[in-house]
Amino acid sequence: MNIDDLKSVFEKDLQPQLAVIEQERCDVVVTRDMCVFVGVLAVTIGTIVLFGTYIDPNIIMVCVGIILAILGLIYQMKWNEYRVVYKQKVISSIIQSIDDSLEYNPTGSIEREVYDRSGLSPGGYSQFEGEDFISGKIGQTAIEMSEIHTKYKVKRRTAGGKTKTYMQTRFRGMVIIADCNKHFNSQTFVSIDKGKDDSFLENIKQGFVGTPHNLVRLEDPEFERYFDVHSTNQVEARYLLTPAFMQRVVAFRENTGKYLALSFVEGKLFISVSGGDMKYFEPKLSDSATDFNTVKDIFSELKLLMGLIDALDLNTRIWSKA
Repeated sequence: MNIDDLKSVFEKDLQPQLAVIEQERCDVVVTRDMCVFVGVLAVTIGTIVLFGTYIDPNIIMVCVGIILAILGLIYQMKWNEYRVVYKQKVISSIIQSIDDSLEYNPTGSIEREVYDRSGLSPGGYSQFEGEDFISGKIGQTAIEMSEIHTKYKVKRRTAGGKTKTYMQTRFRGMVIIADCNKHFNSQTFVSIDKGKDDSFLENIKQGFVGTPHNLVRLEDPEFERYFDVHSTNQVEARYLLTPAFMQRVVAFRENTGKYLALSFVEGKLFISVSGGDMKYFEPKLSDSATDFNTVKDIFSELKLLMGLIDALDLNTRIWSKA
């Protein structure tokens, strides 16, 4: 499916449906503007009362804080309703046009336990969120994928000497699970190269360190420029990471600029795709629901992620089950 095909699907199927939910987007904009207005008004009145009366300042700040929290909740609920409806219309239609055997659930996710078993949960985390679950087969390869966002707790001491706890992002990106068509007992992890000096990359690398996963040296300097490999079985790791496969991983990394981490666990290939703090498949509140460019951007993200199966040549069954 190319952009011309997408344009045809958009004009024939999507545009009439999106015209209906455009009013919902307008309602969200009105709700947002109302919440901003009321919030500014509450802060202004709170400030006047704070300096013009003898009421306990703590009571005033708590009241204003509660009002702002309620306004934020009202807006977030309205925005989430619109997001889900938009995604159900747009992403479901695009996915069905790409391959009608695939299923999509905007609020679904890869299970937390499955993600943990993949070894792609670097450094541990305290909070797990997931959405945009896609499942089915691409060619001969059974796949599952969803966006994953994990956070961990950070404690910091304030200027007043108190300790406050914050939630900080550990990982945000897409996680793809593909059937390897190969039985293996070992665990092999492909992580971002240790030479990178970046805190985000450092978080990912921490998840792959430690015994009994020993460093595997491979005869591909270009691959090792980007990645480190750790495995419980050196021989099996080299069998899984064929020269052609490593070349394709490097090509995807260089062509897209995305950060990849992979693991071979329990007969499956787990792939995490990240880069920045972006969210995938999101509508834009500032643009009309009927805007084709937003649909095109979502289509490009889907093609990039689903194209990983072809980019890594998994449909040629490069490994075989015994």
